[in-house]
Amino acid sequence: MKCPECNREFQNKKSLSNHTRWQNNTFREQVKKRIGKANLGKNNGMWKGDDVSIKTLHDYMYRHIKKPLKCQCCKKIDRLDLANISQEYKRELTDWEWLCRRCHMTKDNRINNRDNKGRFIGGGQN
Repeated sequence: MKCPECNREFQNKKSLSNHTRWQNNTFREQVKKRIGKANLGKNNGMWKGDDVSIKTLHDYMYRHIKKPLKCQCCKKIDRLDLANISQEYKRELTDWEWLCRRCHMTKDNRINNRDNKGRFIGGGQN
């Protein structure tokens, strides 16, 4: 038996059927989506729960919290940072907000820890 699409030879009807089903891009995309949904969050084998680095947690929140056009504090249109509200870095969407750089540094109490050249002074960068 030959595949009508690629002329590949198959020994039985079942093999040809599987081959043609997987050659169909829409079927392949549907399977990818189902597998992707099945492996989301806690179902993923690589899931670490709350035991993740701050960068990984920021990346997770960046994907799950829609970025607004304006700062959520001062409503200024500027480059925005994803800021943790409680400073506990919990994996809760309500514990994060999008702030402009000035509001982010003000809320983290870092705005006054700079010298006249804009470098951090004292106990290092937070």
